[in-house]
Amino acid sequence: MEIKPGHLVEYNGEKILQLTEINTTDSKDKLICLCKVIHWLKRQIIANEFSGVTGKNIIYGGETIYPHNLYTHQAKSLFHDKVIWKQDFLFNSVYEPFLP
Repeated sequence: MEIKPGHLVEYNGEKILQLTEINTTDSKDKLICLCKVIHWLKRQIIANEFSGVTGKNIIYGGETIYPHNLYTHQAKSLFHDKVIWKQDFLFNSVYEPFLP
């Protein structure tokens, strides 16, 4: 299991909120299904969070909706304060709350 906490960074004069990532793979013998544990954990968290973001490639264009990506009230507040959401500050994609 890998947990990479998100955090606020400044890069080239811009404030960027990096996403928190929780990833895992199941064991080869399938005695422990960590993927199911991660899905259960995300279901517990979702009650206190918002879900759905739009990812936009700022270099090549195009966008994708990620309905299962979660974000907090604090992240939403930072977004409204012009903080950029990214997975990594070197990547081409930025994220924003999904608005249907």
